[in-house]
Parts: sequence; structure tokens; C-alpha cells
Amino acid sequence: MLLLDIRGLSFCLAARQPGTAAPTDGHAHFLPMARQRLWEDIRRRSVDEAAPMTSSYRLPLAGALAALAFAGMHLGFEYFDGGVRSHHVLNRADLPEISNWFGLIILPALGWAFGVRLRNRPGARRSIWVGLVASLAYGAALATSFELGATDITKAIFFGLLPLAIIAPIYRAECMLGFVAGMTFTFGAILPCIFAVLFAGLSAALRLGFVAIRKRLRPNRGASAPASGSGR
Repeated sequence: MLLLDIRGLSFCLAARQPGTAAPTDGHAHFLPMARQRLWEDIRRRSVDEAAPMTSSYRLPLAGALAALAFAGMHLGFEYFDGGVRSHHVLNRADLPEISNWFGLIILPALGWAFGVRLRNRPGARRSIWVGLVASLAYGAALATSFELGATDITKAIFFGLLPLAIIAPIYRAECMLGFVAGMTFTFGAILPCIFAVLFAGLSAALRLGFVAIRKRLRPNRGASAPASGSGR
């Protein structure tokens, strides 16, 4: 059908060139229909090719925009409440200050990564949302205890990240986004992101190391089983 349409369109173009014969009455009705079918086919194919690309970016873009709105709400609250704040590293005055404006970059980036994970793991979206809510509550608890001056509770929650890094995959995007968002209104976004990256790297290294050791030991078990059976 497409070949026929192209031939009809080429015939129409050739008929309009000087020195060529005018089309007959039958061709005069056929050629506009051929051109219309050709352009409809091209438009339909372009839409079909663009649809998967558009849908593949829908969730990451939604995650980035939602995180950007959250960051804008936080910075807007601070801006009209005396100005956007800066925080000293480790809460020490002798260390550099980091502005909360960095949240406009960090939170949308984490939101994009969260959307990519939702897109790539459609069967695990419930567990991904659970991880986001749990990490959000954990970060909010840490920030709240710090605001209330409960030093012992703050230390317990903070150092509780070490066993969590061992037993849970806190390097995933939903865990990092929830942890950073839960602490943003107290510490901004960049300081929680630094700690999230450190503990996420520790968690990934431990879990990947455990998986590598288990894979190395598994062939030895398979090889020892036939040997024991042959001895019997």
C-alpha cells in the first residue's frame, strides 16, 4: 500500500512538471487520495515511534517535577521566613557553610532516579513505595529528634544507619530520596544527601561483596555433591 501511494505521489509530481501530459479524469481523483493516504501513514508511524519514547520518560519526569515542587515549597517557606538558610558541615562553625539552594538540583535528581526505578520495576512498585515512606519516616525522625534537642535519640537513629546498611538495600533510589526529603526542612538537602551517599555506598559494597562470595561458593557445593555420591 505504501509503495502504491509513493508511486501515485510521484506520478502527481511528474504530472505537474512542464512538458508532461495532464492526468486523466481517473487519475485526477486517484492522486489526491494517494497523497492523503501517504501522509496519514507517515504521521501514524511517527506517532507510534514517538509514543514509547514519551511514555518511557513519563514517570522519571513526574518524579523530578514532584521533587522540584517539594524543594520549591521548602525554599519558599525559608525565603519568606527570613531568607534561605545555610548549614555548617557537621554543625560546626569552623567548617564551611552549604546553602539550601542546592536542593533545587539534588531533590529533582533523586526524584528522577526514583521515577526511573518505578518505570523499570513495574512488578515491585508497592515495595518501592513502602521503601520511600519508611525512609522518609526515618529521616523525619532523625530531624525531629535533632530539633527537639534529644541528643541521645539523634545519635541512636544516626548510628542505626550502620546495621541498616548491612541488612537492607538502602542504596536504592527510593531510600535515598525518602531519607533526604525527610531531613530537608531541618538540614537542607545537600548534607543529608552526603550522608545518604556514604551509607548507600557502604550498603552496596557489603551486599555486592556478599553476593560475589555466595556465587563463588556455590560451584564448589555443586562439585562436591557428585563426588560424595560416587563414594557411596
